[in-house]
Amino acid sequence: MKRAGNIEFLRFVFAIAIVAHHAMLEGYMAMWGGFLSVEFFYILTGAFIAKSCKKECEHEYTEDIHSTVKKTYSYLYKRILAIFPELIISTFIGLLFFVLIGVVDIHSYNYFRHVLNDFLFLQSFGMPVASVSGIVWYLSSMFIGISIIYPFVRRHYTEYCKLIAPILSMLILGILIHTYGTLNVPAEYLFGIINTGNLRSIAFISLGCFVYEQAVSLNEKKLSKKKVIVFTLLEIVCYVLILLHMHLYTSDNSIFDEQAVILMVIGLTISLSDISIIGSLLKENRIAIWLGKYSGALFFGHFVWVQHPKELATLLKYTGNNQKIISIVVAFGVSFILMMLSLWIKSCSVYKNLIMKIST
Repeated sequence: MKRAGNIEFLRFVFAIAIVAHHAMLEGYMAMWGGFLSVEFFYILTGAFIAKSCKKECEHEYTEDIHSTVKKTYSYLYKRILAIFPELIISTFIGLLFFVLIGVVDIHSYNYFRHVLNDFLFLQSFGMPVASVSGIVWYLSSMFIGISIIYPFVRRHYTEYCKLIAPILSMLILGILIHTYGTLNVPAEYLFGIINTGNLRSIAFISLGCFVYEQAVSLNEKKLSKKKVIVFTLLEIVCYVLILLHMHLYTSDNSIFDEQAVILMVIGLTISLSDISIIGSLLKENRIAIWLGKYSGALFFGHFVWVQHPKELATLLKYTGNNQKIISIVVAFGVSFILMMLSLWIKSCSVYKNLIMKIST
């Protein structure tokens, strides 16, 4: 799927927000609500699902159920292969760091069995994991959400994307806010059995399907220059307010996380519609597209460093007062190396052939 510069730039912005959240920065750099980047990425996932299915599935669809199952597995495997190099490399780099700082005993057989479950994406099924990269729950829930939603979108595109998706997502959103008072619930168990990460995934991937449909409708409208300017300003305001909510986030205002989600819906509808001035300016911008690629590596590669600034400082023999800043700098550097290694693996003919084989 061709990359759009404005969406890639947004991916980078929200990746930065989640790095700041995990780094637990304070003061003017605080981003305690950065976890809401998860909602943003799930919504994008849903939009991409809708886009991949729309042309052949929008009208009444009579595909054989076995074909639907095959297409679902094919789509799921492609998504897994798209991120697997980053997961493998970031996990092994993280393990090396953990061994060096004494967090992990290299002779601990059971710990490495937990690591194996990281690669199998089992956390949101309730299985024990190590989650070295810190985002295994997100990946596990995302793939569960895709497995459930994708076949429905293929077989009932219009009904799901235009009717079921927005209602289902708002119902789940309400349940989470009412029960927990926040969306910052990555792996809790509602009623003791329902994983909240899975609920977030299903809700916001579904919402992404709805957002894509609204974006297509908006794109088809003939807008005057004044209206384009208004929509562009609205787009900017939405993202500024989302980041402001993340920055000012406290336990007192966490009950308004749903407002940030609504702003994401509005902002992404405009961004995906290609009608805004920003979208036109960044559409094929190489820097924006590069930042989008880098954001994926940053998402995978930052966690172990920003969560252990003291241990990292000791390892580097750094005695200054900027341990968190040093850990962030290291996270950015390691993520760049991670990106380059992952791109190299994905460029190998063996890996390309594997993806092509799954696609057919």
